[in-house]
Amino acid sequence: YVTKEHRYNKSGSICEQDNTKFGERLVMGRYIDSKYSDEIYINQDFVLEYRLAKFQESWIHSSEGAVRR
Repeated sequence: YVTKEHRYNKSGSICEQDNTKFGERLVMGRYIDSKYSDEIYINQDFVLEYRLAKFQESWIHSSEGAVRR
């Protein structure tokens, strides 16, 4: 995204006013309008660390009983 000062920042970055990066968003959502479904973006480091798997329309932890076929 572009700040009011016309500086570019990666969409997952959290930055201070002086553009110093101090974190990353682990989950982001996007809403366009009522014609489109909301979209959720999950940082892959988060998915891998917490051993998440996409199961139908949900993200679950491997201990929740998902069976891989």
